[in-house]
Amino acid sequence: MVDEFDDVDVVVVGGGFGGLVAAATAAERAKAVVVLEAGTRVGGTITLSSGLLHMFDAPSWEVFHATFPTVNPDLGKAMFEHFPEFMKWLGDDIGVPMARVPLPVDSYGDPQRVPHGHILGLSSRAAIAQPVLKRLSTLAYAVLGDTYLRTLDRMLLRRLRQAVVDHLQAAAVTRGARFIVGTRVGTIVSEGDGRHRIEAVTPSGPISLRTRAVVLATGGFQGSSSLLTKHLGEGGKKAICRAARTNTGDGLRLGQSLGGDLAGPMDRFYGLPMPVLPKPIDHEEDPIALLSCSAYYAGSAVLVDRAGMRFVDEPAAAKHAEVAYAIAAEADGECWAILDEVIETRFGRKGFGDGLLPPLELIESARRRGATVTVTQTLPELIERLSEEGVDADGLSKTLEQYNQACRDGSASELSPPRTKKPLPISTAPFYAIKLVPGVSMTYGGLRIDEQARVVDTSGEPLPGVHAVPGLAGGLYTQHYAGALAACGVFGRIAGQAATPRAS
Repeated sequence: MVDEFDDVDVVVVGGGFGGLVAAATAAERAKAVVVLEAGTRVGGTITLSSGLLHMFDAPSWEVFHATFPTVNPDLGKAMFEHFPEFMKWLGDDIGVPMARVPLPVDSYGDPQRVPHGHILGLSSRAAIAQPVLKRLSTLAYAVLGDTYLRTLDRMLLRRLRQAVVDHLQAAAVTRGARFIVGTRVGTIVSEGDGRHRIEAVTPSGPISLRTRAVVLATGGFQGSSSLLTKHLGEGGKKAICRAARTNTGDGLRLGQSLGGDLAGPMDRFYGLPMPVLPKPIDHEEDPIALLSCSAYYAGSAVLVDRAGMRFVDEPAAAKHAEVAYAIAAEADGECWAILDEVIETRFGRKGFGDGLLPPLELIESARRRGATVTVTQTLPELIERLSEEGVDADGLSKTLEQYNQACRDGSASELSPPRTKKPLPISTAPFYAIKLVPGVSMTYGGLRIDEQARVVDTSGEPLPGVHAVPGLAGGLYTQHYAGALAACGVFGRIAGQAATPRAS
């Protein structure tokens, strides 16, 4: 028995941040909106994120684009220009609490300006106490370690993120939208009369929907090992998903079956290096580990592949959040980060200038979750230990010798690959090494869309009634990462409006 929905105005496939925004927006104008979510509940990757919206407080589009020159100029400008209206709608109309907080560094390089971000879910009143709460959080973490961090995440951070989800879902439901979770969409077929037939399977059985418009908001393909391997090669086999595991590329399949074109580099992504752990991070029980174990220190370490060779200018790659990509593309998906006592002390901790998180002990956090952290008192001993893990000892010895010599004589920029930003030598015991693999947060390639979030075909013509939202929509970012939440939210809003023109 197939349940049928024969007269639906808009079907949103995917209930993450972008899908929720699209549904709440579409429900403002349409009578019948249905959201189909693959997970057991809505929210997607925002429930795993920091909840911070940033990078969009540039004084002008020109400054923003100069800072992130590889952002698609048409999509990027649409995103930048619609951002203020989106934030006003999110706060005033939907009622999402948000606190505007100062950031420690201006991404646009103006030393006279105080940059700001928005913490979603945190009230503006709570922001007044944020500096004090931050200091208390730092003290508690110093005393209690991961026990405090997990408690903070469970008792507060997740609730802040969930508040965003709850407000958006409530707004959509109040306006008549229906949510069906645990649902996988099998096919979407254009019926030629301006409508689309959607076949899906829910926990209660198959359903069939006939709709005027479809918004695809299923996220990228971070959760699909086969697609990561297809597009990233050998480096994709070892990659870890740093997003909702339901992001398995369903929207790519559905959009392409309707004639949608692809845009953006399918082999590039935003992510962070992650340590190799004995078991996968539990996204339900320990999502904070996706942050606390991330190897932010990789850009200050020396990274070597299995041949013992450096393969990337570490700080240059870190500046544009491309270290994880370099591991996938240049090191077949695995490398070893080598640090000495000086580098570990300075960069083995990640401080956050916003929110309530304390500075995190990154290497210790990974070690406590079972990562193998090699610690020795001499470099020869470190090289020997890594050779037992399959790293070429001669290659590693030569690499470290050349690197340290270049640090001493100031010729690090002449290394191949070069090393920029005043490199520190690996010279002070103890010495550390930890194996890293790519962590994929947002894939850059996906369905091609225009400035109205309409999916377009290979000739550049929009497909009637078919829309898509980043990170499923590709081509917005191609190299320089400029934030995911804002991109999903702004284009979710645009898609919801475009799917429900006022004349309908």
